[in-house]
Amino acid sequence: MKMTKMCAKNKDLTETEWWTMFFGFENIIHQILLFGVIGVTAFCLHIFWWTVLFTLTFSCLRISAGGCHLKTSLGCTCMTTLLMIGGTEIALSVDLSLAVENILFVTGLIIVFKLAPRRTENYPVSNEEDHYLKKKSVLTVCIFWGLAIILPGTFGKMMTIAMFTETLTLLPKSHA
Repeated sequence: MKMTKMCAKNKDLTETEWWTMFFGFENIIHQILLFGVIGVTAFCLHIFWWTVLFTLTFSCLRISAGGCHLKTSLGCTCMTTLLMIGGTEIALSVDLSLAVENILFVTGLIIVFKLAPRRTENYPVSNEEDHYLKKKSVLTVCIFWGLAIILPGTFGKMMTIAMFTETLTLLPKSHA
C-alpha cells in the first residue's frame, strides 16, 4: 500500500486506477517471492537449471492457455513450487520413449484444443480474444513438440512433462 501511495502521489488517479496500481504491485511482489521460493528450493536440490527450463516451458503455455488458480497467495506459492520442483524431478527420473512423448503431446494438444483458454472471473476474455489465445496455445504446444523431438534426452523430457503438467491445469475441477 505504501508503494502505491508513493507512486500515486501528485497524480490524478481515479479509484479504479489506484486499485489497479495497488494490485499490480501486489502481483509483482507475489511473483518475486514465488520465483524466489522455487529458485532457492531448486538450487538446494541441485536441479536449478532444469527447473528453469521446466518453468519456462510451463509458463510459455500458461500465458496463453491459462489454467487453474488458487484463492490465496500461500496456496498458489505452495502448489506452483510443488508443480515446478515435482515436475522437474519426475522429468529427471522417468525414462520416456519417443512414442510416450508423442502420446503426451497428442493428449496435451487435445486438452488445449478443447479447453484453452481457461480464465478466471477476474480475467474474462471476448470471443475474439478466446479464438486468438486458443490458436496461440495450440501453436505453443506444437513448437515445444517439435523442440522435444529435435532435442532428445533430458531436454525433450523436461519440455514434454512441463507442457503436459500445464495442460492438466486446464481440466475442470470435479465437484464431487
